[in-house]
Amino acid sequence: MPVLWSATWLTATAVCLVEVYFALATRYQFSGDRIADCLIAPVLKDDVSVHAIDEDPLIQGLEMCWGSTRVSIGDALMWAEARTAGATAVYPFYQRFPDEGIDVRG
Repeated sequence: MPVLWSATWLTATAVCLVEVYFALATRYQFSGDRIADCLIAPVLKDDVSVHAIDEDPLIQGLEMCWGSTRVSIGDALMWAEARTAGATAVYPFYQRFPDEGIDVRG
């Protein structure tokens, strides 16, 4: 019987990352920049991945949060999911959604 092996030891979901964000922001009062750094660090490791989001757009999305009052962690994750899926346009509820490489319609 063949052994199935994956280099990924841990796979997180976008919901998991939002929960980590919420805990760090509310319980520990971390700044958005610090939380983005805390979320980026494990993703850069070879044995950690985020389900259904490619690493490059995920990191780019989280980097958009640095020093921004416009881009939230949730928006960054949705942007990264849209980029991973090859979406060319999104229809968010509001116009603050990051528009880097995506046509924001509404």
